[in-house]
Amino acid sequence: MKTITRLFSWQDNAFLDLWSIVHILWGGILGFVAIHKKWSFYPSLVIATILIIFWEYIEYVWGINESWTNILSDIVLGITGFITGYKLPTKMKVDPYIFLIPTFLIVVVLEYIGWINYLSR
Repeated sequence: MKTITRLFSWQDNAFLDLWSIVHILWGGILGFVAIHKKWSFYPSLVIATILIIFWEYIEYVWGINESWTNILSDIVLGITGFITGYKLPTKMKVDPYIFLIPTFLIVVVLEYIGWINYLSR
């Protein structure tokens, strides 16, 4: 039961926590932007992967201590989000803005809630 409770919390968990949602959505946003800009998939994937890894490094520099398994999970989820964000609008034959704008709004709200939770520790 404790594992399930931690899964639905903002605290660092071994693999998944509520921050995982934020990481996958940011990856999706990168994918939506890349497809909107008509950038080719593989170079965009490499750039997105570098940005996602760089973000994890920034978190480390800022003193946000996470387990290695959580860091790796965040990277994998971000990359998964990117691939989904890049492929989904194409498969559905819709403009990526249909996903980009609501996803961005959701991630901003989740970031705010998560940050408030982080500061209250």
